[in-house]
Amino acid sequence: MLGIVDLLERAHRLRALVSEAPPVTSALHRLLLAFLHRSLKPTDDEQWHALWKAAEQGEGFPSAKLRAYAKKWTARFDLLDPERPFLQCPGMPVPNGRSVAPLVAFRARGNNATLFDHTTDADGLELEPAEAARWLVATHAYDTGGTKPRHNGGGNVTARNPPTTEFGCVLVVADTLQRTLLLNLLPYDPDNGRPAGTRPSDRPAWEAPPDEPESDTRSPHGWTELLTWPARRIRLAHRVDDRGRIRIHGAQVSPGSTLELPVRDVEQMAAFRAPWFSETVDENHAAGGGKQGEGTTGKTKRKKASTGDLNPVRLDTVRGVWRHSQELLLPADKRWYVQYTTAGMSRYSFPDSSPERLRTRTVEHLAARARDGLFDEGTVYTLRVFGQQVSGGGAGALAAWCEEAVPMPVALLRADDARLGLFIGRAVALADDLGSVLRRMEREYRADFDPGYTVKADEDKHREGFRFQAELDYWPHLPVPFAELLRELGHLYRRPEPDSAKVITVLDAWKRGVAETADRAAEQWLHHQARTGRTLLTAARYYQRYRYARSQALKVFDRALAGHTPPEDTQ
Repeated sequence: MLGIVDLLERAHRLRALVSEAPPVTSALHRLLLAFLHRSLKPTDDEQWHALWKAAEQGEGFPSAKLRAYAKKWTARFDLLDPERPFLQCPGMPVPNGRSVAPLVAFRARGNNATLFDHTTDADGLELEPAEAARWLVATHAYDTGGTKPRHNGGGNVTARNPPTTEFGCVLVVADTLQRTLLLNLLPYDPDNGRPAGTRPSDRPAWEAPPDEPESDTRSPHGWTELLTWPARRIRLAHRVDDRGRIRIHGAQVSPGSTLELPVRDVEQMAAFRAPWFSETVDENHAAGGGKQGEGTTGKTKRKKASTGDLNPVRLDTVRGVWRHSQELLLPADKRWYVQYTTAGMSRYSFPDSSPERLRTRTVEHLAARARDGLFDEGTVYTLRVFGQQVSGGGAGALAAWCEEAVPMPVALLRADDARLGLFIGRAVALADDLGSVLRRMEREYRADFDPGYTVKADEDKHREGFRFQAELDYWPHLPVPFAELLRELGHLYRRPEPDSAKVITVLDAWKRGVAETADRAAEQWLHHQARTGRTLLTAARYYQRYRYARSQALKVFDRALAGHTPPEDTQ
């Protein structure tokens, strides 16, 4: 078992840090980054560059700086310290009569029933200190909102979600843990406001005065405080067993500090996007030109969103985070405005006010270093995106942990070609178009047999995580070929002026693969329908509509790329 300093001293010889669940892995990386920012303090790009060059030559992190910082704050990293226990609130009573299960998200406790764990409060669950410490860090970052006990045991109170749960946490991953941490380490100069939103008073949780037991709402002092944000007030209870081992047997998790500022103002490891908006879609015609009123589903309006309304990129357990590759990889230049026509297909043009996108500030920093020539042009790093989804069935009900990967070719980071956003955007739009066509096929088929069916009810179910079978047979097959598409584009964009014909060839291969995947999903859906008169005829009719809409989607894709250039700016 390694402590923080031991881990960092060996980081150049370790492949990666992986814990028992994605939120734990994410939270531990954020903890290590806070430690490195405070101990190494690379105040500018030149100092960061020196650390990177040392890593490239096989040198580890400067041990003297790590140990000097750790020595200064040694007592604050003691999980059982009687005065300042690590990441705990010493003003709370020791919870000797409580279970430690609230610290471990997958454990059943109270009315939090889980599928695969049947722990009860009477079972006497105990954790080793190292396991408890990992879950302690993760609980601050990824605990679910909902009802929590008051710090003094006087009833319950509602807790907000920690800020880290509001976005997919993006980690740039390299071939060693040291390089991974360096790629996510930003120039850190609190006296001069670096990174953005950081003040001279910035400090991580272990350097700060102990929090009062009462919850509060405030702004962070800076980046390292946000990396270790005390979203919960926690106190652990321990005992020594008959073999002399320390066991953590109790935990109280109460509401902590709520972030006063929007996440986008302070978070460096999140990407943001303004939601696409579109014209009214007649879904009956979008399904393939059927007559109005046939398979009645009504019309769906997509309200135009404010261009300044940036939402964090989140993970989707079915469709995947790769669909947000523009936001993850590309700069905040003007992007194409997508509209959905009455034919149900996407098209691109320039709006009066372009939607915005913001890649993570860590990726932005690496893009600047790539333009300086620091990285080999053929290098491909990986973006690992961590997150979780909460069920709509009730506050605090955890639905899924998520961890996904997207390739990050260095060549794409430094590419100076306005067409790149169009190429990647069109590739994603084609997948979205065909996914929508599959969904309409199955949805309108069901509507034909259910007089009480409404689009609103279907959309509500979709927001709760429901997916049609055709979607489940389609989306999970796309991340791998899309990753290959990004790698191929990265290879072509190693040249200042990529060969347009080769780019189109790569995109054509993507088009064929996506169409074949959609066809298999549609045919599998058709195959599973009952072989009776009306059922079979109705299924065949909607399958034919799928075929028509599919061909239209492919034509839209071909037309968008026909000239190998983006649409003209008519403003």
